[in-house]
Amino acid sequence: MLATAFDLSLITLITLLLWLSFGLGDELLCYWQNPKNPVARAAFLEHKEEFRSVAALVYFSYTTLMLVIPWQATLGKRLLGLRVVSRETFGRISILKALRRSVLFILSGITGTLGFLRVLWSQSGQTWHDDRCDTCVIYDRSRSPLTDRLMAWSMVASMGLMGFGVLWKLETADVIVPVALPNGVPNPAPLPARP
Repeated sequence: MLATAFDLSLITLITLLLWLSFGLGDELLCYWQNPKNPVARAAFLEHKEEFRSVAALVYFSYTTLMLVIPWQATLGKRLLGLRVVSRETFGRISILKALRRSVLFILSGITGTLGFLRVLWSQSGQTWHDDRCDTCVIYDRSRSPLTDRLMAWSMVASMGLMGFGVLWKLETADVIVPVALPNGVPNPAPLPARP
């Protein structure tokens, strides 16, 4: 679960950076800066589904592609020294099997985490998505401790830089969201400009 938490944090940061770098985050920034402003909230809610779509695209791209490259692991799994392999050959999995595993991973979580808790009562000791995809997660003993340390510090540094990038964008944004108000609704006071 630690690998999943790391990966989801990374996916969230990547999604936010993509969203903000393409200029799509004005409503999000305005809402974060002033969550009690009804105009900012309405503008944000209009684009919430688009944000979810970008997050889903980033999630499926990340989890699928990371499992088919030579690492055979997402960055979170790699940090913990884990790999996802085929149960029959202990080799790489195909891109279709990786995509199927990513979809079933979501379903394992949607079911109230029953798909993950399956490891407690299954004879194979596997989660539901691994069992259905004929994959297993193994510890990779082939890596040296120095490689692990260097990679761990580089991942921590890159997450810190991405987080700094998001915070900098939030801090330096001067956002005015043009939203059409219904007749009779007074226009709220504009957000104060940042110095």
